[in-house]
Amino acid sequence: GGIAALPLSARTPEQLRQKARELRDYLAASGKEVDLAALAYTLQVGREAMEERLGLAAESPEQLIAMLSAYADEERVADGVWRGQAQR
Repeated sequence: GGIAALPLSARTPEQLRQKARELRDYLAASGKEVDLAALAYTLQVGREAMEERLGLAAESPEQLIAMLSAYADEERVADGVWRGQAQR
C-alpha cells in the first residue's frame, strides 16, 4: 500500500522515453509481484543525476504501467507525473 515515488533520469528526452519503455516492460513482465517501494528505493539510490527527469507517483504497478505508457508513447504527462530538467 501507499504511494511510491519513482524517479527516472536520462541525458536526452529520447533516452528518457526509452527508460520509461524499459521500466514499463519490466513491470508488465513482473506482474503483480513487483514491490513498488523496493523499486522506488533502487531507482533513487542507483542513479546518477542527469539532465532530463521524470518523476512518477503511483499506488500500484498497473497505475505505474499506465503512466509510463502515456509518457513513452505520447509524451503525455498524467496526474502524478512530473517532467523537468535539472538546473546546472
